[in-house]
Amino acid sequence: MYKTVAIIDLGSNSIRMNIIGINDQGGYSIYEQASEMVRLSEGLSEDNLLKETPVQRTINALHYFKKLIEVNKVTEVYAL
Repeated sequence: MYKTVAIIDLGSNSIRMNIIGINDQGGYSIYEQASEMVRLSEGLSEDNLLKETPVQRTINALHYFKKLIEVNKVTEVYAL
């Protein structure tokens, strides 16, 4: 069995995604790598509330990643 997985790493400054194909023997191939600078923590308030603009940048990046996931027929998604 061969499966295609996406791994998404959401950090305070950037969001990254790798799309990887994994075979039965545990070997893998990297199909796609994507990274967006979203600066999610930009303007973080003293009470740790996120600002609207960085949140919107993050949502936009996730929409882009979703398209890549669909094109690559990913069967599993893992978020870190």
